[in-house]
Amino acid sequence: MFGLLGGAAFLGVARNANAGAIDLIDDKTKGLDFKNNISDQARNYDIDNKVRRGLEQASSDKAFTIKRVNESKDRLEKDVLTYVSAASWYAAKQELRRQLGTMSFDMNTLVAASGDKQKGAALKKDFFTSVDSLDF
Repeated sequence: MFGLLGGAAFLGVARNANAGAIDLIDDKTKGLDFKNNISDQARNYDIDNKVRRGLEQASSDKAFTIKRVNESKDRLEKDVLTYVSAASWYAAKQELRRQLGTMSFDMNTLVAASGDKQKGAALKKDFFTSVDSLDF
């Protein structure tokens, strides 16, 4: 009996439901601004992959790279410590790995620009070895 009532109720609701058309927006019809809009650059496959992903811009300016390293250092000291103190291990792991990915790229850039590449590479290796002992 309930099955019959449920079916009748469904038919009543289905008759009153109105489905509207979906408007699709095609960005190709818009004039994309590849020079000023980063999201438009990311869609342009004619641009080199390093430029599209922002790697070229980050590695070309030493002051910007140092600023990014300092930002990652601050996030490691504040955000990761906050997550570890709260025993939020997943969030701590994610933030730690996010910052280490940025720092690895930036340290490679700084080592390549330094005069003593062996010393820079050794410092980078020591840093990541100590962080690996924390992470695992």
